[in-house]
Amino acid sequence: LLAIGSDLVRVSALNSASSVEGNLLVVGREGAEVTSSNGQVFDISGDLLASSRAFGVVGSSLQDPTLINAAGGTALIDVLNGGDMTISGNALVTADAVGGADESSFEAGSATGGSAQIGAAGGIISILGDTTVSARARGTTQVSLISTGAISTGGLAQIFLSEGGSLTADSIDLIASADAAATITGTNGGDAFAGLSQAIIEGGSTLTLADFSLDATASTTAGGETSAGEALLMVGTSGGGGQVAVTDRVTMAADATGGDLNIAGRFEVSATSGQVSTANLIGTALGEATGDFAESRLGAVGGDILVSNALSIDVFDSFIVEAGQGNLIGGPDLIDPTVAIDITSQGTIVFLGDNDDAIDFGGLSMTLTSRDIAIENGARIGAVTMDLVSLDETAPAILGGEGTPSGEVTGEGYTLIAEEISRLEVGSFTFTQPVLPGAGTDDPDIILREATAFGSADPNGG
Repeated sequence: LLAIGSDLVRVSALNSASSVEGNLLVVGREGAEVTSSNGQVFDISGDLLASSRAFGVVGSSLQDPTLINAAGGTALIDVLNGGDMTISGNALVTADAVGGADESSFEAGSATGGSAQIGAAGGIISILGDTTVSARARGTTQVSLISTGAISTGGLAQIFLSEGGSLTADSIDLIASADAAATITGTNGGDAFAGLSQAIIEGGSTLTLADFSLDATASTTAGGETSAGEALLMVGTSGGGGQVAVTDRVTMAADATGGDLNIAGRFEVSATSGQVSTANLIGTALGEATGDFAESRLGAVGGDILVSNALSIDVFDSFIVEAGQGNLIGGPDLIDPTVAIDITSQGTIVFLGDNDDAIDFGGLSMTLTSRDIAIENGARIGAVTMDLVSLDETAPAILGGEGTPSGEVTGEGYTLIAEEISRLEVGSFTFTQPVLPGAGTDDPDIILREATAFGSADPNGG
């Protein structure tokens, strides 16, 4: 079944149960919506497409030069007030934009992603196949003598579950990326600005998946610049807690690549009430510079972030880990932890907490690689094996002594003061510091000051 129009096109199960045998394709230039509400059932036996994509015109000597630009509309699946929607195949919700080109003036058109969303406010959505929610922007794909790429700006790709709503699917990809790469070798890329890839789960709602990815990356080629966006997973933001259960992997990416200047974005997993659980959590926010965003972070103050196999983080900026109110990041069980934790930051890894006596960030193994570390009052981190690795090659590392966790002292590099050491709970511990380039043979790479550490080779203590 195809429903198509130049304005807003909506297909709804509003006052009676509805079904579609085979695929349902809803295409609207301004908007495309598929909804179910008021307790009605909507069954689709095939795939679902809700599309409000835009394509810039490719041509020569265009009378209206703005026709080469493209801006996505609004694409939406919305189930509310007791509605129940089942999609037996795959689902694609897209508000992508692809720029055009004027071949006579060698000018590329801009592309601006729109808004692509899945919402369930008190409704139930079941998708048996794979799901893509996309508001990406792509510069012209025309292979011709386009001298310079235009601006590509990603839009909003979002899942919003509230009021006890639920969404179950095999996999979901949220994409708000931007790509402004040149199509001909030797020509300049355009500027790419990624958008917002976001999932909000609140009010007793549940999200159940096998795989989940949130993409806010930006890419181009030489001559252009990139700025990555934000990838956010927010659980229990208001109206009560939420539950996110991902069997295999949560992947969050806010990387900027390919340009003359690449500004890293940020990602965040926040559980202020409820729980996020997965086997693997992978987050990246890479680039060569920082912009206006705050640092990437994991936050579990009021809720838990539980990972059973691997927690892997790689960021250009500093990275923040905050837990409190007796909640945990890692684990998933502190009595028998299984997760391998690996965090790399080109800045400082900061730990925040509210109870010095209880581990709030821990796992089986932990490798923390950074230019500095700050374990603030109230935080406590633990692992059976822990490796701290310094990336600072400008000054000796300081282990022990007095100071403040986040304090910086002229002439000191990576600093782990005695107060911070006392907040580590480990079976075995190693620290690695690079050899300082240009230092004299008698100059230290590590300075040891007074500190007290407790440990035992006996697993039973003693």
